[in-house]
Formats: sequence, C-alpha cells, structure tokens
Amino acid sequence: MHLVLLGLLIGMGTVFLLGGLFNLGGDVKGQWQLDFLKNNYLEAEKELLKNDIIIKQVGIETAKELAANGGYLPGTESSCGKKGDVQIWFKEGRWCFLGIKGIVADLVKIKLNQKMPANKYSDISFNGPFLTGKGEKVAISRELATYIFDTSFSVYLGYSFEEYEKIQEEGLRLVSSCHGQENLKECLDNAKLNYWKYGSCDNEEFSDSKMIPFCISSPSLYYINNEIVSYGVAFDFS
Repeated sequence: MHLVLLGLLIGMGTVFLLGGLFNLGGDVKGQWQLDFLKNNYLEAEKELLKNDIIIKQVGIETAKELAANGGYLPGTESSCGKKGDVQIWFKEGRWCFLGIKGIVADLVKIKLNQKMPANKYSDISFNGPFLTGKGEKVAISRELATYIFDTSFSVYLGYSFEEYEKIQEEGLRLVSSCHGQENLKECLDNAKLNYWKYGSCDNEEFSDSKMIPFCISSPSLYYINNEIVSYGVAFDFS
C-alpha cells in the first residue's frame, strides 16, 4: 500500500516538476508539493521502514524463543508439565497443547511495548510467513501541511508459525497409531517422519520410558540465524 501511494505521489511530483520546467502558463508551480513529499510523506515512509525493521526483529525473536520452549512462553510450561526441559503435549489421554496463535500475539505485544512504547498495536496475528497487526493513525505536520498515515503492518519473516499446526497434526497421528503399543519403538519407527528424532536432533537416543521426548527439525526447512528451527516436545504413549 505504501509503495503504491509512493508511486502516485512521485507521479504527482513529476507532473509538478514538468509544469515548473516548461512554465505552463503563469508562475512556476510545484514547490509546495515537493516540500510535502520531502517533509511529510518521505518522513512517514522512513518511520514505517524503521517500524518494520523492529517488528521483523521482534517476530524472529518470538519464533526462536517459542520454538526453544516447545511452543510456550518463556518461563511457562504445559498444563501436562515437562519431561526434563521438554514440554509435554499429550499425557494420560489429554492433549495439552492448545495452539500457538494467542501465545504469538501475547509475546509479540510484550516485545513491541518494550521496543516501541509510543506505538500501540492490536489484532496481532500471522498469515503464512507474514506477521500482521493493526496500528494507530499518526500525523506528521510541517508548516501548512499534515500527512496522516496508518501504522498497521504486514511484515515478512521468512518463517511461519503455522508449522505448529503441522507438528500438532503429526503428533496426533503418532499418538493415535502408537498409544498403548507393546513394542513402542517399532511402532514409532514405522509411523514417525524422518525429521522427528528421539530426544535430540544431534544425538538421537530412544528412551525406554513411555513418555517420549522428540526433537523435530522444521518440516518446511525454516532457518533462523543460519540454524534450522527445531522444536522439543514430548508425548505419553502409555
């Protein structure tokens, strides 16, 4: 939207410049329009670009922190508890992971309030690899001109929180296939996908317990800071 508006304003500026250049009757025109473009519109664009850079940083931080804590806010844990440092998503017949949407919104809002306390955002969500949010309208006034712009955002992260839905679906299939199986490892070996590793993504080791922790490498091969995103979650197969 901002690029479209920029194109329109640049187009207007070109007309004004041409009008001044060829002096199409009367006085030279266009200085007010050029001043408006420079002092109002371009200042707003710089502010929005700065916001987008911060918002992208916040989105990436959020993705990294939630993945490191099995889809939960840092310092919190699943209602099913943990297996060591790993969040338990299913225990004793109860599915405890309730989705990521509200958790993403909460953590992003906390971080935005810390980094941009003067800006107010609501309806924070995600759509594929885009982090979105509704912002307030802000005015930039210079001399006789005022430019009002919308601070809502849709920022490309190169990562999608929708991966949690895929992992949740795969986890449900594993539980459905192998819950209560006597030869649990054989069942899991046949049912799990190859990016689901027992215990650790680097040093895979099967636990004799019925509570199995997994390290899951990003199904979509998302990377953050040159490292593939991985998720630690555990399931009770007793």
